[in-house]
Amino acid sequence: MAMAEKRKPTYDLDAFKAAFASVEKLAVTGTALRSAAALGHGRAEIVATIQAISVAISTNP
Repeated sequence: MAMAEKRKPTYDLDAFKAAFASVEKLAVTGTALRSAAALGHGRAEIVATIQAISVAISTNP
């Protein structure tokens, strides 16, 4: 049985991006920060990654 396609996002992406728009506003757990650091990323890269998120809309039936 195939999953139904979801057309309405669960979260408001613009609000999410606004909440994490700067290093100063970034609220992150220690685990998330350590995991990012293990990948060679710091707070600035976390913010940049969040800001790069976009909504992909599938046009496939």
